[in-house]
Amino acid sequence: MRAALAEKAHNDYGLDYHPNCEVLVTCGAGEAISLSLLGLVNPGARAAAYVTPPGASKSRVMLLNFPNNPTGAVLSHDDAASLAGVAVERDMIVISDEVYEKIVYDEAKHCCMATLQGMRERTLIINSFSKTYAMTELRVGFVYGPRELIAPLWLIHQYTVTCVDSIAQYVALAVLKGSQELVKDMVREFDRRRHLVHKNLNEMEGFSCLLPKGAFYVFPNIKAFGMSSEALTEFLLKEAQVMTMPGSAYGWRGEGYIRISYSSSYERLQEALDRIENAVRKLWRMPSKSLS
Repeated sequence: MRAALAEKAHNDYGLDYHPNCEVLVTCGAGEAISLSLLGLVNPGARAAAYVTPPGASKSRVMLLNFPNNPTGAVLSHDDAASLAGVAVERDMIVISDEVYEKIVYDEAKHCCMATLQGMRERTLIINSFSKTYAMTELRVGFVYGPRELIAPLWLIHQYTVTCVDSIAQYVALAVLKGSQELVKDMVREFDRRRHLVHKNLNEMEGFSCLLPKGAFYVFPNIKAFGMSSEALTEFLLKEAQVMTMPGSAYGWRGEGYIRISYSSSYERLQEALDRIENAVRKLWRMPSKSLS
């Protein structure tokens, strides 16, 4: 399994990792991120947004997630290089969550952080089979990194979960070595759903939605409703029986937005969008109009 993952890194990004000491298989990306923080960050550390003014930050670790959940944003090569420059200048370790690496659209391209100048030796790449291969329930993730950064993660991993179960690893190995055309087919279907959700939301009064470049979420602006994101998601759950996520769940900068996943089928998404439209009419006291 680790040898196949090392081969993947070489084929995808030209990165060479030794399977015995620079690749760690984890119980999903969630455990991989937890291990990274537990293994590299001292007790009492605080999280801070990286919009901190230059020179004011004493941060030692930079945590990134691109393609992004919840916004669907994709980090451009220039922006990735700028962040890499900050990491090198300040001698920071970068934990880069890249679980949506294969789910990108249009002209967008995913930039693996470890490929940038000076970054392989200071970067942990987090990935998972949950998104690319829709294997969420099997909980198979993995981490690439230099031996010095992987070693403390390995120690914590083996004394907490021991290992990822072998059956799940054999399934992961099979899909990794199989045809990748299924992944391309899946992304094409996600693209169709992306346009459906984006178009429908922008035709409803109150929503303003950018077209995401990656992942399978939209993050529409809902400030026109004059409600908190939590209040609107609760309203949609009760009135439309559609579950969304409040932007506030992702931090204070997410307030004024909600997250909608388009990982469900095209037909179910259309039904959900119709329900949302009917529900928000009640907020605006608008007369009924025909649905497309």
